[in-house]
Amino acid sequence: MIERERKYQVPDLSVSGLRKRLEEDGRWVRAGAEGDVFFDHPALHLQNEDRRLRLRFRDEGGVQELTYKSPREMVGVDKVRKEITAVLVSGPIEELIAELGFRRIRKFVKLREVYVLGEYEVSLDHLEGAGWFCEIEALTPDADIDAMAYDLGLRPRQLENRTYSEIVDEMSAAGEPTPA
Repeated sequence: MIERERKYQVPDLSVSGLRKRLEEDGRWVRAGAEGDVFFDHPALHLQNEDRRLRLRFRDEGGVQELTYKSPREMVGVDKVRKEITAVLVSGPIEELIAELGFRRIRKFVKLREVYVLGEYEVSLDHLEGAGWFCEIEALTPDADIDAMAYDLGLRPRQLENRTYSEIVDEMSAAGEPTPA
């Protein structure tokens, strides 16, 4: 699957209005904590090549997702990358990955609310220590993320080009507590 998305920083004071808009105009999908664990392998150097191997845990139902993310390309201000995801219901996935020589390089938890509005999946995320973000993912090739962002009151000055992993790494390098 090719993912095309954009992330915006959302001021604390704007969160309730954005949430209200998403609840009124969108279809609620899920909400809860998501734990992301990222891995690298000494022979593959995924991080150096802007590739990712992520294991995601959700707090509902024990579902785990193992996702490979190709290097990102920027198309205008949209982040585009190939993603391959396997949904796993149970099992010691992290142990299996470790046995293959991968090592955990980072782990964090964010709170996420997911809505669908037409041809967009919109997530309202909170990352402890970094604040609120809104991700807009195009569900169709022709979806105009600019139009949806504008409709939601998000402006270009709020664009956030860093991944959550990069934000967490920068917080860690600055000696700030990271969301665990």
